[in-house]
Amino acid sequence: MTFRESFPEKIRQAFNVGDEQIDSVAGEEENTKLLDELAVLEEALEKLEDLSGEGNTFLEDLLSARDGFGESIVFSERILGSADNLFLSLNLADMLSEENWDEEIPEDLFGFEIHDLPGFDNVSKIDGDRVRVAAFEPATGKPHFIAFFDFRDVSDLRTALQDGGFRELDGGQLSLAAVATLFADSGDSLLGKCFCVCGSDSAEARSATLKYHLVLNGFVLVEPKPLLARPNFVSVADTLEVSEHFEQFLEPFEILGEFNSRASVLDAFLSVYHALENYMLRARIAQVTNAQANNSIFSIRDFKRLSLASEDSEQRHLIKLFDACWDENIGGLSLSDFANQCLTNLLGHADFDNSDFDDFLNRLTLNRSGSAAANPANWNDFRGRVPKLIYLLRCSVVHNKETEYHISNRELDNQTRLLVITDFCIPVMSQLAFGVPALTHNNPVKYNMRAISLY
Repeated sequence: MTFRESFPEKIRQAFNVGDEQIDSVAGEEENTKLLDELAVLEEALEKLEDLSGEGNTFLEDLLSARDGFGESIVFSERILGSADNLFLSLNLADMLSEENWDEEIPEDLFGFEIHDLPGFDNVSKIDGDRVRVAAFEPATGKPHFIAFFDFRDVSDLRTALQDGGFRELDGGQLSLAAVATLFADSGDSLLGKCFCVCGSDSAEARSATLKYHLVLNGFVLVEPKPLLARPNFVSVADTLEVSEHFEQFLEPFEILGEFNSRASVLDAFLSVYHALENYMLRARIAQVTNAQANNSIFSIRDFKRLSLASEDSEQRHLIKLFDACWDENIGGLSLSDFANQCLTNLLGHADFDNSDFDDFLNRLTLNRSGSAAANPANWNDFRGRVPKLIYLLRCSVVHNKETEYHISNRELDNQTRLLVITDFCIPVMSQLAFGVPALTHNNPVKYNMRAISLY
């Protein structure tokens, strides 16, 4: 039987209200209202065949009729059951190409069934918009078709029907005709649920394959944690004087501008780390070149010293950068006092958990078995571990080796881990990254001369 033959008949039967149901509405006024609604509904359903045509208004006309009933009796649960499912079914049918209406639909609907997706993450587009409707039919055929529907937090039918995902469906997929039929036959309301339609009987296979399809189509599985609070640098800006020496920081300024564009926590963390990367080796170069007198010749020995100074590991370079800046006044406060203040606020935060913090430091390997654990209550002790903490965080975000702990947005569902980055690391790193160019004395990354003399 073709879809054109089977589907309209199924919809008419679903909207049919029997005499027993009419008689069950005992009140005369209610009964009269029900009969009036049924007359309007019957008239609207006479145009059901129009649904297969391009540009038809059948669904909108039916919705308008429903809305016109106000507190509808015919569309109540006791009369039509889950009428919302019928509208979702009609909406899917409306997406089909006209050719598919004349295709044969097997009675088993290709083996498709509706399966709940418990605990499935919110899926979003790269711009952050929620993905609620998507369908995938690979060249491997209908046995591997899978459709995704997420109507969690949706109680209004029009909100569901107007979701852009419906308009993005491929109307040439005959599988959607089977899904429309499934929706029409479904008993419980589909609104408020997250589910898929698939022929596989394996929950693990359905969930994993669906996630693979979603990422292949450019969707985001785990919503990035937004950077809600941004550092304030008014105190640094208030110390500035017009100066030519800022010209040597034009590239770092662009990097810091990129940080300002970041909307998520992990992107912001990496952006501000990029600025510190720029300063790390620069500080070592400045240390060697600034030791030269203005007119002295930069010798082979100096190049050797420069080579030795730059040979250290990235972690050591970061430690040296912080060591050179801890006691420097940035915006009216030493970097050390600023960081200590951030740590105190972190430890006192209502959502901070000490055991989660210790576990986080263990995962990052800042705390190692056989060595004394970091003691955040002792700033003099903890201060020396801050650069290593930042470096290990960077490695855990960037690296994803089987043997290493990897920080993703899912890991930041733990509130303490999130707070360590947002309320401590990013503010401290930002204070250093944004504030160092403003240092007029003891600036470890400032070049004292534009060029070196070779002869």
